[in-house]
Amino acid sequence: MKQGIIFAALLAFFAAAPLPRAARAEKETPPPLSFEPLPIPATGAEKNAIRISPKAVTFCCGGKREERPLEYRVLLRSGMTDKHGQIAGLVTGADGLPLKRPDGSPYVSNSPAGNGLITAGGGHYLFTQFDDVPGAVSLSALEADKEGNFSVKEFAPVELSGVGGTAGNSGGGKTPWGTHLAAEGDYWLDAYWFTPAAASYSFRHIKHCRKTETVPPEDPDLPAWCAAVESVRGYLGNPEAFSPYRYGYTIELTVNRNGAPSVKDGTKHLAMGRTVPAMTLAMPDRRTVYMTGNGAYAGFFMFTADDRSDLSSGTLYIAKWRQQPRGADIKWVPLGHATDKEIGAILGLRTEFADIFDVGDPLVCPAGYRIIKAGPSGVNCLRLRDGKNGSAIAAKFGTRISPLTAAAFLEPGRYGALLGGATEWNDAKGLAYDDDHNALYMAVGGITGGMTSNLDPVDDIRMPKNVCGGVLRFKLGETRDTVGNKIKSTYIAIWAELAAEGTPLSPGLPFADENGCHPDFIAGAHDVQYIGHNVLLIGEDGSQHFNNYAWAYDVERKMLTRIASAPPGGGINGFATLDAMDRFYLFMNVRHPLGNAALNAEGKQANGPLLDNATDQQRKGYIGYISGLPSLAR
Repeated sequence: MKQGIIFAALLAFFAAAPLPRAARAEKETPPPLSFEPLPIPATGAEKNAIRISPKAVTFCCGGKREERPLEYRVLLRSGMTDKHGQIAGLVTGADGLPLKRPDGSPYVSNSPAGNGLITAGGGHYLFTQFDDVPGAVSLSALEADKEGNFSVKEFAPVELSGVGGTAGNSGGGKTPWGTHLAAEGDYWLDAYWFTPAAASYSFRHIKHCRKTETVPPEDPDLPAWCAAVESVRGYLGNPEAFSPYRYGYTIELTVNRNGAPSVKDGTKHLAMGRTVPAMTLAMPDRRTVYMTGNGAYAGFFMFTADDRSDLSSGTLYIAKWRQQPRGADIKWVPLGHATDKEIGAILGLRTEFADIFDVGDPLVCPAGYRIIKAGPSGVNCLRLRDGKNGSAIAAKFGTRISPLTAAAFLEPGRYGALLGGATEWNDAKGLAYDDDHNALYMAVGGITGGMTSNLDPVDDIRMPKNVCGGVLRFKLGETRDTVGNKIKSTYIAIWAELAAEGTPLSPGLPFADENGCHPDFIAGAHDVQYIGHNVLLIGEDGSQHFNNYAWAYDVERKMLTRIASAPPGGGINGFATLDAMDRFYLFMNVRHPLGNAALNAEGKQANGPLLDNATDQQRKGYIGYISGLPSLAR
């Protein structure tokens, strides 16, 4: 009798207990948009190709279930020419002539990065950034056939000589007011490496490029860095005109009714600061803009414009991270207010690093100096030249220009670190706004270095280490800055938590011979785009997967679906969308295919033979889109 009572009680308990996620999913309403999972590449042919989910299933539009076959349609590849002889990805100098590689061939970039779809004069245009040093941006005029399939009618490079050229054009996209924001993530041009006082404290320095001895083992990439600097100087045609402070901003591009591109206002947005952005994202209020700092020990920045749809003046902030058990409170440190014209005047003085900071020995940092770690140059011992702590304000600033303004907008990472902002971000890349849940998402390639608990000068970010990286979700709202002033925005990031992350592999486990992270989870997240209906797209560009993937992440069910794979060594980015002609177009690039190493669980290169034997044609970047989706308009 007792056994019967116990058995009945157990049945009642399990009947009331929550079902496992897989079982619950069968009972839930089907998601409005889903993709058939793409299997992990198995054969050599599959590994070397761009592969796409076979089909999508929609319930989103009227509630009717539809299955749609999908395909990836290539619009351009690096090096292709149009009817006017323009070359896709060609990098030209300030004189409009092609720059040359060391072997004499034209400098054609294989790294198409951020995309932005603009409609002007009744036509559709695609801005595409090329992530090289020097960088380039092209504009493609699109045309559709009667089936709604796009092709490129013609394309042309965007004229950038008026702003001194660009470097490292990474992420970007369309603004709510119909322009394109291009992020200039030139972390290669850290000004610390160009000031004479730092030559003794850094293995990477412009002074060392003139030496003839063996490359220092501490910096094996020094020759590549020196070559990149020389290529920027080559763009200008006048080495004396070069300054690292001319690069690392956000550039706003427009298209007129005739399809001609231009830089808005003829200047980089200097008032948004030299944040060296990997991605710049404008929010729906047309005033709030976020920027992820590129590289290691970077900041996370916010800019609030004085006027809607006008980024030429406003206030710059850096995020402060306050670690909590399951996430972090985000506070915003004000760096200063400026206009493009004001910062342009500071640049016109040929301002140098030594005008902003005094440099000391990081090993024996003198009194009055501070040890900080902000940017790729590592540990710095600095004193702000603001007239305090024994410092002297630079004579060129005089009484007309505040040294704090120069520091805030030319060195926002270092100045932000001195004010308590977090400069521990590592490989933070793409940003996306989810208007269904009023949330901001950030792609983080690897949760390592400054983002983990360590012995750095400041240890604010203390997330568990994960070489596979993840995606952060930010709750948005209203708040005051760290000095008590109300920030004029309702889209302020106030709380951060991890939404999705990868799974590291140990040697001997399945897939570990070719992958450092499990291929059923994300690794090296690089680009994100929210396309509605609870779907966040995640594109990878890292070294921990043999093939990098694109994923559809259901932000409510917290489930990942693999929807695309790139050739080995290639990264997936450049998400951009267009809902037109009863279709939903999902643009997506593959950058540097067969160009980068893939590391297995032992940290050894897994794709070396493929990279060594790849042809120039295989290495050409792809610009294209996924076709087959119906209109997702709500």
